[in-house]
Amino acid sequence: MVNGIILPGQNEIYQQTWCNYKLLPIPYSYVQDKYWNVGFFKYYQLKQIPNFLLALPIICLILLQSYYFFKYNWHYIVHHSMFVKFLLRNFGGNNYLRRQKYAVESKFEIDFAFPCILHALALTIFCIIFVHIQVTTRMLCSASPVIYWFSNQVNKRFIKYYYLCYFYVGTIMFCNFLPWT
Repeated sequence: MVNGIILPGQNEIYQQTWCNYKLLPIPYSYVQDKYWNVGFFKYYQLKQIPNFLLALPIICLILLQSYYFFKYNWHYIVHHSMFVKFLLRNFGGNNYLRRQKYAVESKFEIDFAFPCILHALALTIFCIIFVHIQVTTRMLCSASPVIYWFSNQVNKRFIKYYYLCYFYVGTIMFCNFLPWT
């Protein structure tokens, strides 16, 4: 064992707990727990406050704008969205669909945005609960266009300065091997 890490060929000496599973040994969960300290609210520590402050604007933007999207489009999403039609059609709602008269034409924007926003919201909640907070900003900005749609809807001056500061400060900190998300 070197620095607490088991090297290949040392399995006989240091038996791992995940090796004792009878059904299917999964080492990834073990590695996440032991070496990366990833788990349910495991990353919430006082020394991580700066990292939480870096991720807070992106998290708040997605949570608040998702709330507003669902608040203002709730009736359409529940009664007319493509997602609901799919669920009803495939899981026993054919009679309901025949009786239902849709007075409103399908709004393409909501039908297109709904799964994207739902995905971004689920990913944000997953990141808040399970992931290292440094990964959150990178994951949310690269996984969905929703963050950029929402950025276009809020105060443009604030967003512009936030992205510019994030870019310049991040470049300086990263080049000097300082912690940055």
